[in-house]
Amino acid sequence: MAKGSSCQLNTNKGKRERRMRDPVQVLNALCEHSKVSAYRYERLYRILFNEEMFFIAYQRKYANQGNMTPGADGRTVDRMSIDP
Repeated sequence: MAKGSSCQLNTNKGKRERRMRDPVQVLNALCEHSKVSAYRYERLYRILFNEEMFFIAYQRKYANQGNMTPGADGRTVDRMSIDP
């Protein structure tokens, strides 16, 4: 498995399975990379497959001062939902 992949490859009695990386670790890594202006993000779409990532990101966003400031789409954090 390539370094930086969003899945970890594990072997379990000859079976191969993919596991999603821990969302807290992924978000922490993204936060650290955001401090480096020359860092180039790749394959960010992979984190969208992990539903837990949205819950962790929401907790971080909700806890911040200014969380009721409308985003680029004009919505505030109180209008977020996992329902379509």
